[in-house]
Amino acid sequence: MFRKIWMCLFALSLALLATGCSNKTSDAVIQVMTDTQLTTALDGENHGVLLIDIRQPAAFASGHIPGAINIPISRLDRHQRDPLLTQAQKIVVYGNDWNDALPRAAVKKLIRLDFVDVYYFHGGLQAWEDSGRATSGPRGRRFMRPESR
Repeated sequence: MFRKIWMCLFALSLALLATGCSNKTSDAVIQVMTDTQLTTALDGENHGVLLIDIRQPAAFASGHIPGAINIPISRLDRHQRDPLLTQAQKIVVYGNDWNDALPRAAVKKLIRLDFVDVYYFHGGLQAWEDSGRATSGPRGRRFMRPESR
């Protein structure tokens, strides 16, 4: 009897090892959203899209994509049970620009926290502004690049 229990525990341990118990998340699981896809997703009524700006609060306050909320990557764990996140149909994460690695890391972190429809908006705020779209700033002011006015 003891031998059977030990063998079952051993087999279970091997199975856990084989499935990868680490908290590493591959880049292959990251779903990328383009600016066109983001615009389409944000245009619908009751679209259920939550847009998260993972930059620091000062950067967010200086300008962000309209409708975005600010959750710096260091605070994602604290918002794991936040109804804004748990009730969202899609979560889209963005940062500063094309070279910003933090949004990808935030997407991986959200996936490890068991969120499913999480997307990385490649290009971030820079891509949004480069396409001529308005950004929201302090006290609801609207900012646009000079060439798009």
